[in-house]
Amino acid sequence: MNRRMGARRDTRMVRALRGRRFDRNPLRRASDRLESVVLIALLLAFGVGAPVIAAVGGGIVHRIAERNMVTEQASRYQVTATVLTAAAPTAFGDLPELTGRWTAPDGRVVTGEVYVSPGTSVGQRIQVWVTRNGQITSAPLLPSQVADQTETAAVLGVAGYALVLASVGLVAREALDRRRLAAWDAEWLATGQQGMPRI
Repeated sequence: MNRRMGARRDTRMVRALRGRRFDRNPLRRASDRLESVVLIALLLAFGVGAPVIAAVGGGIVHRIAERNMVTEQASRYQVTATVLTAAAPTAFGDLPELTGRWTAPDGRVVTGEVYVSPGTSVGQRIQVWVTRNGQITSAPLLPSQVADQTETAAVLGVAGYALVLASVGLVAREALDRRRLAAWDAEWLATGQQGMPRI
């Protein structure tokens, strides 16, 4: 069974590559050879360009994310908040939003809403991230998150580049197909007229 599947894959590959060779086959038209040249050029463009796109795109996003991480780490602070209210029932998966009190880095005492884990009770102390004036904010970016953003940017850049090259290939093939059809029509008309009996 596996051998048959392998043979089918080989046959599909052979069919896909058939007509892409540069030989002296009289049935192969100039447009067929041109299509092979376009395909090879696109594959070379991807092979050369993809690593560059990944490096440049990933590098730009890495610098931006790293700058954001440094800025966030310098401007966000983790403080201890005391929960003041009991948790009300929430929908499945939602975090309860409770009132808490904490001291901001600038010294003022702040009361506000905080998201807590289910089961948090009144008087419990939790860690929250705040700005210098005590406003609740998200945790600063971690180096692992910077790395994830860099990798995502590189992958998306290469995928976008591949999509552009594939679009160019499809447009080129469509143009060559139109050219082939026009040539076949012209040859068919010429051959048909030669074979028609004269009246």
